[in-house]
Amino acid sequence: MHIMKNSLLPAAFCTAALLFSSLMSTAAEMLPGKMTVQAVQGSVLIVDADGNETLVKKGDQLAQGANVVTGKNSKAVVLLSSGTSVVVNPDSDVEFTKFMQVPYELPAGVQLTELKKAPSISETLITVNEGTLAGRTAKLHEDSSLRIKTPSGTDAVIKGTDYVVTVVIRGGEAFTTITNATGDVVAVSQGNALSVPPGQTVTVEATRTVSASGEVTYTITQVSEPRPATGQEIA
Repeated sequence: MHIMKNSLLPAAFCTAALLFSSLMSTAAEMLPGKMTVQAVQGSVLIVDADGNETLVKKGDQLAQGANVVTGKNSKAVVLLSSGTSVVVNPDSDVEFTKFMQVPYELPAGVQLTELKKAPSISETLITVNEGTLAGRTAKLHEDSSLRIKTPSGTDAVIKGTDYVVTVVIRGGEAFTTITNATGDVVAVSQGNALSVPPGQTVTVEATRTVSASGEVTYTITQVSEPRPATGQEIA
């Protein structure tokens, strides 16, 4: 028995080393993930960096950096291959800035929307320029990241599950509201992190200044404490 233990020990270390090496290799193999338009209501546009507009239709695949713009009575649902589903609500401008993911294969018969946990490590950055984004996220891998950016520099760091981010710009003022319907959401503003408990919301106020050259600057003036969310903020 003593000999068997000694002979198995190196094998265990080798197995652990191979597993660690495999994980490190896998983490380095992130590729652009899939972002599929699941549903469209009304007229929804993709606007590229040159201002060219393309109508969005169900089944379209969004490219990295795609800017989705909705009108007054329009919305779009986008499903990411990480299991995250987001709704770009009416009168919104949302950029799917970056979505990278370790490739994977779903088991036969399993739908992406049925997943309770994300299938692999991913890195997601979405920017809400104006309007409202509502999201639902499968529980992320501990090495994954999902961040919702806003113009004022206030970000929502998401671990799950249901959340809403709204940006309202009125002349020289900007208001960012981050709501945690269920799950784990942190608001990050000016380098300070504020946990948003489930069923609560925070609002960040900022001044908005436009220079003669057109450069826009935001200065945060107030960050509220978490408060109970209203039905409108969660919807």
